[in-house]
Amino acid sequence: MGATVVDDSHLDPSKWTSAKPADYQGKDLDTALKAYQTASKKEIKVLAQLPNLPTVTSLSKLEALAKSLEEAVTVTKKSLTQVKQLSTALGKVSSAASKTSTELKRLAKKKTDSDKSDYTKAADAASSIGAAAANLRLRLR
Repeated sequence: MGATVVDDSHLDPSKWTSAKPADYQGKDLDTALKAYQTASKKEIKVLAQLPNLPTVTSLSKLEALAKSLEEAVTVTKKSLTQVKQLSTALGKVSSAASKTSTELKRLAKKKTDSDKSDYTKAADAASSIGAAAANLRLRLR
């Protein structure tokens, strides 16, 4: 069983903070990105291999096998819970980014040319963040 390393640098909250207009008041994407950061920092332990299934010749060997299998199930369930939390956080980032992008595009229509450009660029940045989150979420499935 192997782990895949993914690049989640697009989901760095500081990148969004630097992209959004200074007067934009929406906090949904900020909140979702911070929640994702918290979830992504938790180490997810995955078993390198399942316990060997020896020929059971005694009660003590059977008990040892049962204990090692129970430990493997515990580690696997904990990993599954963490991956589900990560997937949920990515889904929230994707949704918040979509909502934010839509809102920024709507607000851009009411701005002057220079401000309009800032809002449009921020909408594109939010959209990019949402796409990155959705892509990572798909890779977890």
